[in-house]
Amino acid sequence: MFYLTVLLCVSFLLSPHVVHAMITKIVIEKREPFANGHEFPVSGAYEKLVGKAYGEVDPKHPLNKVIVNLDKASRNQKGKVEYWTDIYILKPVDMRRGNGKIFYDAPNRGSKRILMFLNDAPENNDPSALKDAGNGFLMRQGYTIVWSGWQGDLIPTEHWLVAGVPIATDKGKEITRKARTEIVVTREGIYSRPLSGDIRVMSYEATTTDKSQASLTVREKSYEPRTPVPSSEWEFASCKRDQATGKVEMKPSAKDLCLASGYKPGHIYEFIYAAKNPLVLGLGFTIVRDLVSGRQFE
Repeated sequence: MFYLTVLLCVSFLLSPHVVHAMITKIVIEKREPFANGHEFPVSGAYEKLVGKAYGEVDPKHPLNKVIVNLDKASRNQKGKVEYWTDIYILKPVDMRRGNGKIFYDAPNRGSKRILMFLNDAPENNDPSALKDAGNGFLMRQGYTIVWSGWQGDLIPTEHWLVAGVPIATDKGKEITRKARTEIVVTREGIYSRPLSGDIRVMSYEATTTDKSQASLTVREKSYEPRTPVPSSEWEFASCKRDQATGKVEMKPSAKDLCLASGYKPGHIYEFIYAAKNPLVLGLGFTIVRDLVSGRQFE
């Protein structure tokens, strides 16, 4: 499981509405008391801020050139590439009572985890009540806790943190390349999966549903040889088995893969196909960099 937490000892000053900084603006869409105004020792009451941050990146800057396909993204009138990200913040109401530092927690697939890990709090992607503070460790220390979306391919879901990044093009024309995905299921009775392999993640659409341009293999262990799955057994489609008739009902789809016999739990299905419209996903790391650094790259 990918997990990243960064403790940053930097000053954190936040306007209740809009901030112009290294990011073009931060808009707070919701502001409300956290834990019903409970007073934590030293740091006092906390509040919750939810909104979006908007930024832009100079594709010509040396620190940005490593971002794959950034040079192929659309640009604004200033020649910059734009992005946005969801933000979620828990902070002392009186910042003078805080420790002047932020604790940045990079979400795991858009969900918040640090209160579970350090505060022994229950899992909740919208921490609001006193129980969501757990033992209150981070609050008692006076940290401002910051989350932001960094994955530009997540499907928006309530209380998940996602990011908005552009599609790369070849001078306005669609980019098509071979894509490889692995699909693994954990239970019986699953007949179709999105081409991303994860129902939480957007799929790259197939440029063609011609099965001769794609291949599907299966293996039980990662080190075992791949066994080809005959093209007659799978389709570019979403599907499900009718419990009454036992028949597999299919709906053609350029973003889903149907296996008529059903996916075997624990087996690794590798699908290679021609896909289009790559997202500039490397901007996710740029979003984290710019949001927490307090520096602007021009």
